[in-house]
Amino acid sequence: MSLMDPAVVPESDATLLAAFAERREEAAFTELVRRHGGMVLSVCRSVLGDAADAEEAAQAVFLTLAQKANSPTVQAHVVGWLHRVAWYVAARAAEARATRRRHEREAARMRTETDPSPSEAVDLEALHASLGKLPERYRVPLILYHLEGRSQEDTAAMAGCSVTAVAVRLHRGREMLRSRLSKRGASASSASLAAGAWGLPSMKQMSAEFAARTTKAAIAVTGSSVTTTAVVSPQAAALAKQAMAMLFSVKRKAVATLLFALLLLGGVVITAILARPTDPPPAAAAVVPPPPPAPARPMQTITGMITRVDNGSLDILRRNKQTVPIGLNAATVVTVDNKLATLADLKTGMSTAVLLDEGQPATEIRAYTALGPGPAK
Repeated sequence: MSLMDPAVVPESDATLLAAFAERREEAAFTELVRRHGGMVLSVCRSVLGDAADAEEAAQAVFLTLAQKANSPTVQAHVVGWLHRVAWYVAARAAEARATRRRHEREAARMRTETDPSPSEAVDLEALHASLGKLPERYRVPLILYHLEGRSQEDTAAMAGCSVTAVAVRLHRGREMLRSRLSKRGASASSASLAAGAWGLPSMKQMSAEFAARTTKAAIAVTGSSVTTTAVVSPQAAALAKQAMAMLFSVKRKAVATLLFALLLLGGVVITAILARPTDPPPAAAAVVPPPPPAPARPMQTITGMITRVDNGSLDILRRNKQTVPIGLNAATVVTVDNKLATLADLKTGMSTAVLLDEGQPATEIRAYTALGPGPAK
């Protein structure tokens, strides 16, 4: 019997993703797209508005999932991972589209097709950004129940808890979400968050044709096929590449932070051991203490004003009048005024803070169009 046969106990997301990673089972990946493609499309549509743009962004999300299919972390958290990457990809696509249309008269009306009605109380773009920050025990039930439109019973089965626990987590999750939305200036009442599905009817808008097409693209992008361009649009491929770069950058920063913490902890332990009083050694055997460990070098932060920028590097003028050249690459994460941006959005005169390892390209660039944090001396 197939994965779609109702007589078969549904396999978990982790099992399906592992089957695709290990044996490239098309049916397993198609089932994942069928289960969660509607939610991914809904997130992308709520950010981008245009249906065609949303489909390309959603396909990019699943292409990224295919390339990360063998990750135990992704296999264990498929629903939350898909939502987070969907919001990131859609936000990057929206930024790129805004750049292309910057000088158009109707730039401010890009999303007229799906603008919320005057009575709509929830800012969907702010909602997805805030939802991605919630703890997983609350985020996953909210995604399954409100975005995928599942019942509380189905949500409980997929989340691995009781229906009572789901009801409690939904209530607490909505309250946490309402608080985060309020801090972002996007107010929403408890009633508006509790009422029905958020945004578009995601489970109804995901077609079998989209699932089949996306699976073919996933097979092509993870294999050695030379016909990838025939099933993957250039826009979707570019968005998937950006998502992979973002995930690599996040992993790299997490590893660097962990290593620094371990080195710091090791230094503290060694210092404590060396400082502990010991019995004096015999006069005939002089003991030479080992040299102290070299201090760990944390990531460097450089602040100042951008005086030159091109595709490969930029110059930062610091407060002490020193100009520092900064290297850039595809993995560099860029924000402008706390919003995701691209290297093309960086301009001379912007105040900026750059995070990097000495001698390496910048890991993150935070730029501000208005006067931001003062440059370091």
